Amino acid sequence: MSKLKINVETITPSQAEAWLEKNTMNRTLSKKRVDRLAKSLKTGQWALNGEAIKIANDGTLIDGQHRLAACMVSKKPMESIVVRGLSMATMPTIDIGAPRALGGHLQMAGYKGSVFALASATIICLEFAGGAYLHAKDKTTPREALDFISENKHILKAAEIFTHADKAEFRALLAQSLSIATYFLFSKINRTEAEKFFHGLVNGNNLGAKSPIPKLRTELISLRKESKHAEFTRATSLYYLCTAFQAWLDRKSVV
Repeated sequence: MSKLKINVETITPSQAEAWLEKNTMNRTLSKKRVDRLAKSLKTGQWALNGEAIKIANDGTLIDGQHRLAACMVSKKPMESIVVRGLSMATMPTIDIGAPRALGGHLQMAGYKGSVFALASATIICLEFAGGAYLHAKDKTTPREALDFISENKHILKAAEIFTHADKAEFRALLAQSLSIATYFLFSKINRTEAEKFFHGLVNGNNLGAKSPIPKLRTELISLRKESKHAEFTRATSLYYLCTAFQAWLDRKSVV
């Protein structure tokens, strides 16, 4: 049985490159994952969290290629646990656990209620750049999500409202995450009008001839019934919601 050596080390980009030269047995490198990790290094979000770079007793890199590649790409040193002296026979036992979803990270941070809807809503909000919705190809990191919620507490109020808005009719209009995200975003424009708008959207009663909400409800119900593509449904729903809310503010109907 080999003797393991376990240390906390500061790994430089040149050291990372040297170890990657012995990366002969790993899966295909994911550029998206490398870029995401490199961003965390550049922005100071990297943390020593107990995950280790693992090296076999013959020097082969067993685990850690994405972290090391990110170190090279970012040109920033990183602190990590390094385990040396592992048998190559341990390789099939690595990375077999389920990855923790963003909602799980919110639960661990102490958030309650529909944390997975809150997580998805946070992602939607972060994907609005310059007033336009741009679906991000890279995943939102737990740190980005937690920082956003910490800086935008009103999204928690939105989550509380739409956690309890569980009427079957309203759920046929919108996913919880979209309800939370758009209520939060519209409230930043005009909170009073956002409350009135969503009250009408939930109830669908006494809206008046010029209200854009009946048309919006029809479009959303049709979209939820007919579309099977989640990203298309989300982007199109956001378009309908933003168009209708602008019409609501302008006191106009929609065609």
